[in-house]
Parts: sequence; structure tokens; C-alpha cells
Amino acid sequence: MSAVFDNLPFLLNGFVVTLGYAAGALVFAMLLGGLLGTVDYAVHFWPVRWAIRGFVGLFRNTPFIVQLYIWFFGLPYLGVQLSAPVAGILGLGLYGSSYVTEIVRASLAGVGREQEEAGLSLGLGHRDIIVRVVWPQAFAGMVPGLTNEAVALVKNTSMLGFITITELTLRTQQVISSTFASLPLYLTAGAMYLIVNVLLTLLARRLEKVLARGGRGSALNLGSRTEVPVHA
Repeated sequence: MSAVFDNLPFLLNGFVVTLGYAAGALVFAMLLGGLLGTVDYAVHFWPVRWAIRGFVGLFRNTPFIVQLYIWFFGLPYLGVQLSAPVAGILGLGLYGSSYVTEIVRASLAGVGREQEEAGLSLGLGHRDIIVRVVWPQAFAGMVPGLTNEAVALVKNTSMLGFITITELTLRTQQVISSTFASLPLYLTAGAMYLIVNVLLTLLARRLEKVLARGGRGSALNLGSRTEVPVHA
């Protein structure tokens, strides 16, 4: 265990880097995925919907590591050079947003179109219905899926070492190469990932309980809604 204690500051610094990239990518994914999911639900113009679904299909059905290599090693072939941090955030964010888009779209659809009809009968505009009626009610159904995606993004940061970003996994491998203490070091790295993901899960469960106790708050519940299962 001396290899772990002697190199713990080095590993913790890599852990901070991991959390930074995960947080940045998560914000990126939530914003872009939330926008695209809402547009897919709200806009009935099929070219727009097919473009969004093409984006989702492309990123969900190709390996993340291949996408990461394209951003960092492939784009220079076209004369575009991205730095490792930019490629890392962009790669993680786009990959995550493809899942967030589907989570948001499915949750919004789960509220039920009758909510829109009820809102229209009260004189609300289409935008107000989505922002004030549909989104607040749908958010509770998004929480489990968004939590799964946040956990997945944290784990996917372990691939950023392939483009020279010295996150936790790469630093662990660097220490192993000089100490050969593979088992304790990998167990330590795994424990760090486990801690942050367990905390994310507990936080999400707490949020779900708040919403279940009426935390939907300002939602204008205009009738019963049908919930659909959402998977990351």
C-alpha cells in the first residue's frame, strides 16, 4: 500500500481533473440534450426531427473512443486542430447529449398531449405550455435517466488519457509503470470513481423524494399524466 500513499497527492490531482472534465461535459450534454429533446418534442416539422434523430443515432451507435479519436486525431487531416481539453469536453459532451436528448424527449412525451390541449383551452401559448406545464411535470421522470448519464460520463472520462489528458486512470497507469503495484492502485482508482458515482446516485434519489412530496412546485398539473420508462 505504500505505492498508494506515496503517490496519493498525484492521484488526487488526477481525480480533480476527472471531476472537472465530467462536470464540464455534463453541463454541455444537459444544455444541448435538453434543447434538442425539447425541439424534437415541440416541433412537428419532420426535417428538423429527422436531423435530431440522425444526430442521436450517429453518436449513440458508434463507440465513444472512436468519436474521441476523430475529434483529436482525425480532424487535423482536414486542417482542424483541437487541443486535448477541447476535444475531451466536446467528445464527452456530444456523446452524452445524444442520450440526454432521448431522455428529455421521452419524458416530455410521457406527460401526455392532453396537457397541451388543456393548456390551449385556458388560453396559454404553445411555448408557455411547454415551459410552465409540460417541462415541470416531465422533470421528475427525467431524474433517473439523467443520473445514469451523469454516472456514465464520469466513467467515460477514463478514456481521455488516450488523447494525453492526465486524468485519474492515466495517472494510475503512470504510477503502476514505476511501482508495479497494479492491484492496490487500480483498487484505489476504482474506489474514487465509486465514491463520486454513489454520491451522484444518492443526490438523485434525494431529489426524486423531494419531487414525489410535491416538489414539482409550480407545475400546472392540468390533468392526469402517463409516465413512460426512460433509459440512458
